[in-house]
Amino acid sequence: MWSVLLNRFRALNQGEPETDGRPPVGISLLACLACFGIVFAVARPAEALFSTGWIELLYYPLLPVAVTFMILYRSCWHPEITGAPRTCSLLLLSSVIFCGVFLAWGMMLATGCFFAIVFQPNMGP
Repeated sequence: MWSVLLNRFRALNQGEPETDGRPPVGISLLACLACFGIVFAVARPAEALFSTGWIELLYYPLLPVAVTFMILYRSCWHPEITGAPRTCSLLLLSSVIFCGVFLAWGMMLATGCFFAIVFQPNMGP
C-alpha cells in the first residue's frame, strides 16, 4: 500500500500529471487527514505566540485545503476542463474533502473520549 502511495507522489513530483485514469480523491483525502493532524499538533504550541484568536481560523483549514488542492490540481482529475472552472471545481472538492476530514477527526475524538470514559479503571458501585 505504501509503495503505491509513494509512486503516486513521485509521479506528481516529476512535473507530469498522473495518467492512470483513477480519481485522486483517496490520496488527497489521506493527505488532508495527515496534514490536519500535523497542523493541529504543531500549531497548538504556536498559538501562544499570537495574541489574537482569529489567526487559527487561517491556518487550521487553509493548509489542509491547500495540500488537497495541490494534489488534485496536479492529477488527472478532469483535464478537459481548463482555467477558472477547473480551479473552482477543484477548490470546491478540496473544501468538501476538508469538511469530511474535519467530521472524521471529530468522530475519532468522540470515540476516543467515549472509550476513555467507559473503560476507566475504578468505576463501579
